Amino acid sequence: MKRKKIGLFVLLSVILFGYAGTVDYTEAVVYNMPQVIYDGIVEEHPDFSQKQIADYYVENQEELNLFYKFAMNE
Repeated sequence: MKRKKIGLFVLLSVILFGYAGTVDYTEAVVYNMPQVIYDGIVEEHPDFSQKQIADYYVENQEELNLFYKFAMNE
């Protein structure tokens, strides 16, 4: 019985640390993203969550940063 409790505690700890890491990662990506890019993603995908916005930005970072540089030059 004691081994089951320890196993359950370890499993829950891993899950919670994984979730906390995902939340920290999402916040860091969104915080460091240029505002104009964030606004563009939200305008294009209004139903995206913060995590989906962060994932979209990371997947399309090169293209979005080129857009940002172009927008800042005008």
